[in-house]
Amino acid sequence: MPMPLVQIAGLILATAAISDLCWRRIPNILALALAVLGIVHLALDFDAASAGWSIAAASAVLLLLVIAWTRNWIGGGDVKLAAAAVLLIGYRRVPDFLVLTALLGGGIALLTLADIYVDRFYGRSLGFAFPVAARRAEGFGSDKPSVPYGIAISAAGLLMLFQVFPPR
Repeated sequence: MPMPLVQIAGLILATAAISDLCWRRIPNILALALAVLGIVHLALDFDAASAGWSIAAASAVLLLLVIAWTRNWIGGGDVKLAAAAVLLIGYRRVPDFLVLTALLGGGIALLTLADIYVDRFYGRSLGFAFPVAARRAEGFGSDKPSVPYGIAISAAGLLMLFQVFPPR
């Protein structure tokens, strides 16, 4: 994959992480753009078997995460972002991506719990559990704590992306 496309993918993932942290929303356009880059990468690769397996892996991740979404365990933007990231990084890296996402997500969940504790006992949020931008804007967002799992997905996607396409 040409380096500008890798840089664009990195920018998309970073934007998704920032959006999830600030507003608890990952715009559909970001997941769509990442999926398009994944398809472009598969088209440039010219390996039908690899493309097929990558599409199957992305579909499997999408299906499993949609089930998690129906149970309110994960947000819809997270589902789309993770499936698009799998499409981009390819099927060979899916286990590493999922384990790394889970580990990073656990760390983010701990930060979220710490933020809830600080907010409850000291009356000040660190901005992790309660999106600062959402709290300040009237009628937007909620004071209900949530885990910005898009950060973990984006970070794992970036790390896998740089493993697949190392900077030169």
